[in-house]
Amino acid sequence: MITIEYALGLDELLVSAEALVVGWGLRHPLLGELTSVEDVVQASKSGTWDDRDEVLRGLARLADKDAADCPEAAAVLCSLLIPGVLNKLMKQNASSRSLNSDALNRVAASELWLACRTFPWDSELRVAPNIVWSVRRSTLTSFGVSEASRLDRTWSNTILFGQFPEVTVDRWGAPIWLVDSAPDRDELGRFLTWARSDGLVTDDDIELLLALANAADDEAPRRAGVQGLMSVHASEAVGQRLGMSARTVRRKASRCLSVLSDTQTRQRFWASAAA
Repeated sequence: MITIEYALGLDELLVSAEALVVGWGLRHPLLGELTSVEDVVQASKSGTWDDRDEVLRGLARLADKDAADCPEAAAVLCSLLIPGVLNKLMKQNASSRSLNSDALNRVAASELWLACRTFPWDSELRVAPNIVWSVRRSTLTSFGVSEASRLDRTWSNTILFGQFPEVTVDRWGAPIWLVDSAPDRDELGRFLTWARSDGLVTDDDIELLLALANAADDEAPRRAGVQGLMSVHASEAVGQRLGMSARTVRRKASRCLSVLSDTQTRQRFWASAAA
């Protein structure tokens, strides 16, 4: 059986990481400076949620290909999150149990590595739950598991604003979904503008979501299968338009939706609106 660890080749990277940890400057509020991989593992299980998240965030910063670009840090972060990924894949979705385990682990390994190398560590998103759920979503979507859209927190927190017949810009200069029957369209425009100005999403991210919304609206409803923004039809249509693969479209959209649907993100938006 091919495990996620094997698919990622973690053994060699973790050996290399052992000599590098002392120079990473990772600290735990209770344990102090972390100088070995074992220290990092222990820190990920000790203290409060915030204490543990601080350590994982440090690893995510080091692993980020656009920051420290350290594969060894990414390997350590992956190894810490693998149990959570397996738990979500096998226990939270009965349909995943019928999939070939080797194929499932290969895809999960690829998605986990990508998520650890691109996680927005400078945001307020919790590292472990966001990466684990993102990997679960993208992995099951790759296999066309229909429950992927119904059980994810992103979808359970989604508010439907109706149909999306056209795209325009509001008085704040942000592109919005123009929905005649939705009185909250201005609020949505403000939220997207705020998220962009706060660095949570880019203009390209918003364009991608809008394009997916329009493509999804053109798709005829079906009784089964992944539908909406993450449907194969929508991602393929947008991918052709933007010059990227359907899988890349879904990955980028999944990351944006995770950021925008996060509870802390919404709380920050309302706090800024009330100020």
